[in-house]
Amino acid sequence: MTRILVLNPFGGTTLELENCRAIARPDTEVVFDNLAPVYPLSHVNHRLYRTKAAELAAVRIVQAEKEGFDAVVDSCGADPGVQEARGLVDIPVVGVLEATVHYAAMIAHRFSIVVVTDSIISTFRDLVTLYGLSSKLASIRPIHYIPPKLYPEVTKPQVILDKVIEVSRRCIEEDGAEAIVMGGTLFSSFFTQTYPDPCAPIGAPILDPTIVGFKTAEMMVDLRKLAGIPAVSRVATYERPNPVELDRFAAYYGWGQNGKVDAAAGQTV
Repeated sequence: MTRILVLNPFGGTTLELENCRAIARPDTEVVFDNLAPVYPLSHVNHRLYRTKAAELAAVRIVQAEKEGFDAVVDSCGADPGVQEARGLVDIPVVGVLEATVHYAAMIAHRFSIVVVTDSIISTFRDLVTLYGLSSKLASIRPIHYIPPKLYPEVTKPQVILDKVIEVSRRCIEEDGAEAIVMGGTLFSSFFTQTYPDPCAPIGAPILDPTIVGFKTAEMMVDLRKLAGIPAVSRVATYERPNPVELDRFAAYYGWGQNGKVDAAAGQTV
């Protein structure tokens, strides 16, 4: 049995549950959680928000390892907390953007990313550079919807999807992209539920990052358990912090105490 936590590193929920359940292996238990008990917003569209969400996501991921999860999928296009958490746990921590741009680079010569607003373009460009794929990036284009307006109670999902398809087509026709990476897990969830064939709308694959990230997590668990390949290298970048310092840090900020993070309750499949 494999247990995977799919974590929304913000306060809102999306529709990943149904989509991940449809592709999970029979022996994989899927648990969903978010940071609603400790983070008040439904998005991380500004740098300050992402900084705080990254801290709290890392704390939740540490807790997930203690709870016996085999991997965590950080289900947000900006991958907040992924780099921080990898220095703290031995289980796979999968950033959905990182997993998906690497997959896109394998199936296409160049890819584009569709994001929500202009304000987050520089963040995605920096992440692609960090992931070593700048030469493969054709473009990053926004759909010009602020995250709170993406929720179905505010805007009909098909309205959002029509805009995603319109922008994706421009990436293919004008920028030379051969595949599209969706930079938001909320509208990507709608897309997967609406279009079972990800190539149908524009003829090129439009990739749901949660789907790619989830299957990447399953693969990494297998590689760790069956082949002994670690989920993270401890040389240099992801070297563990001094445990005395980390304990002092955790105590100072009250991580995991008084229900601060422990209050988050997962949704199990």
